[in-house]
Amino acid sequence: MLARLQEPTRGKVLANGLALSDLPETVTGRRLAYVGATSHIFNASLGDNLFLGLRQRPVRPKQRDETAERVYARELVELKASGNILHDPDADWTDHVRAGAETPEVLTERAIEALHAAAFDEDVYQIGMRGTINPKKQPELCEQVLAARRGFRSKLADSDIADLVEGWDPERYNSNATVAENLMFGTARDGAYDEDNLARDSHILQVLDAVGLRERFLQIGHEVASTMVELFADLPPDHEFFQQFSFISSEDLPEYKELIARVRPDALAQLSETDRVRLMALPFKLILARHRLGHFDEAERAAILKARRIFAETLPEDRRASIAFFDPETFNASASIVDNILFGRVAYGQAQAQEKIGRVMADVIAQFGLREPIIAVGFQFEVGIAGARLSAAQRQKLAIARALLKNPDWIMLSESTASLDPRSHAAVLKALLERRREAGLVWSLQRASDAEGFDLVLVMEEGKLTAQGKYAELADQNAKFKQMLAG
Repeated sequence: MLARLQEPTRGKVLANGLALSDLPETVTGRRLAYVGATSHIFNASLGDNLFLGLRQRPVRPKQRDETAERVYARELVELKASGNILHDPDADWTDHVRAGAETPEVLTERAIEALHAAAFDEDVYQIGMRGTINPKKQPELCEQVLAARRGFRSKLADSDIADLVEGWDPERYNSNATVAENLMFGTARDGAYDEDNLARDSHILQVLDAVGLRERFLQIGHEVASTMVELFADLPPDHEFFQQFSFISSEDLPEYKELIARVRPDALAQLSETDRVRLMALPFKLILARHRLGHFDEAERAAILKARRIFAETLPEDRRASIAFFDPETFNASASIVDNILFGRVAYGQAQAQEKIGRVMADVIAQFGLREPIIAVGFQFEVGIAGARLSAAQRQKLAIARALLKNPDWIMLSESTASLDPRSHAAVLKALLERRREAGLVWSLQRASDAEGFDLVLVMEEGKLTAQGKYAELADQNAKFKQMLAG
């Protein structure tokens, strides 16, 4: 009822003598915030969801050139004629002052503070690490990432974990990367060189022909398919080995099983084009250090390096934008931030490799002041319909951070941390009590013991208020509250 999601059946809810039901949403929308168990997350970016509560009206006009201004003037005429609102959708609607930010630039800092209070900053940091940066829009950040790459390589060289990362070297085969990555030596863009399409790509096939590997790929594909079918045919589809070792999915395995059953190794020349593509696609996915199937000996790896050079030299002009090649001195716009800093592949099979590398990476990120900019990159992440690309806990954290950033007079919470683990719940509770010390916070708590930090505790039984007072008084004198605490 405080959040106006339900009207009282009798009487009115008053705030400062005013009935909430009589107030316009322009008032309650600014002054109240509600976070429930299933607060809605919109199909937009994480940042759009986070800043939504600050976007109630345009606060800074869109700067347009003369031509664009004339176009907008015509649009305004149509808006008036059709009875639509006249607010400019392209203006800056984000009220940074409401969030306690003196300038729009400081708003990111306020947003990160809200994320931290909601125990969501680490999640968004990890999302940002997997995000990409546009060098044209953020050249300075790209330079910072390149500096972090150099710092990371320096730390690896001076530590006992140097062998945990195999870097990208134009003159060496990377055994911890796929054959496709070794051949193209870059990150594919726009789908033109997706791994699943390489076996039918005319340019790739010409390159394999040039180094004498085209028919060898077909043979390896047959051998790999035979091995995969033998190893995984009797395993259930959800078995962990499919995820760890197989690059043929459980759904595709029956097709390969049927193909291997009817095609002998000495009859590969008679294969249909469809079957050839299906078999030749497999070698591109091999990671030699991981799969260890005995393919691609030293001579064949040397042929792949030769193919790498031919691939780059003969790349058609209309395909130049389809590959972002690996260059030790250049930021790769198609690779994630973490891949740009790592600039290589983690060595497979090394004990605690991810944890050790993660610690070094964290030190480098802190050294170069990249944590906050990386969190800001995470704001660009598209969360999907109703936040489907986020976990239930992350959706709740985002809703709490959104409510905090709006800086309302009152925040109401009801089962708003139900999906959080106990540690995260405790952190959020502590942070909100601290941040809302001079403002309103109403929380329908799951555990009576969490009420200790509140100024006033209300005890409800079967929809009725049965007791109220200070936590210490109720814990000492009220039987029902004692029972709740004991429970």
